[in-house]
Amino acid sequence: MSDPVQQAYYVTIVGLGLGIVLLSFIVAIVFLYQRRQFQHQAELNRMKDIYDQQIMKAQLEMQEETFKNIAQDLHDNIGQMLSMVKLTLAAVTVDQNIPHHDKLMNSREVLNKAIMDLSHLTKSLHSDRIAHVGIVEAIQYEVDSIRKSGLVGIESSIEKGSYYIGEQNSVVIFRMFQEMINNALKHAKATQINVSINNPDGNTFVLSINDNGIGFNVQEIRSRGNSSTGVGLRSMTNRAALIGAKFDLQSKPGSGTKVTITLPLSR
Repeated sequence: MSDPVQQAYYVTIVGLGLGIVLLSFIVAIVFLYQRRQFQHQAELNRMKDIYDQQIMKAQLEMQEETFKNIAQDLHDNIGQMLSMVKLTLAAVTVDQNIPHHDKLMNSREVLNKAIMDLSHLTKSLHSDRIAHVGIVEAIQYEVDSIRKSGLVGIESSIEKGSYYIGEQNSVVIFRMFQEMINNALKHAKATQINVSINNPDGNTFVLSINDNGIGFNVQEIRSRGNSSTGVGLRSMTNRAALIGAKFDLQSKPGSGTKVTITLPLSR
């Protein structure tokens, strides 16, 4: 092979080699850049999740503090006033033959119901009581109160066992339970609600709420995140995630709604 041809051959080989090296370098740079971008985005998402959780935690703490103050004010002011009125009426001897006897007796009954309703409201609002009695008793008390009100048919099934999930978790779960019951009454137009609590594996708290309401398309609502229902579902999911729980919602138009909250038991 002549010298010029050999030189051209060597130059071609060296050029190809340098080209391959340069191309490999460029690919490596692009790969590292994309990897760094991915890690950076993942870190931003992680920080955003932490920030969102901190904001939600602060909002829940403020909400509970507000509820507690309202409950205390209701008990100390309105509750005391109603009790004084009840004592005053009880001290009055009413003859059955006097005019408006029946109306007065009816007023006493209405007053007694108002005092009972106020007592229920303060207990539902006061987070210290929820934490003290535990999630199972708090939910059962709420179910009994709803049943007595006659607003809707409601039944509960609670499997015997220990259901300690922590005080803060109990308050969060109870507020979610109240919101789901309110949704069943206000939006789903349900006439029957079934509540169950069980521990399927000995380590898990499972709360289920079923209603026979009008139901809805879950995917459609989730896609409309700016609607009140979409925001409510997202809030429920975020609150569950905040305490390490799983929130599952199943519904179809005309088939009612089933909500399940699953949370590991505390040790």
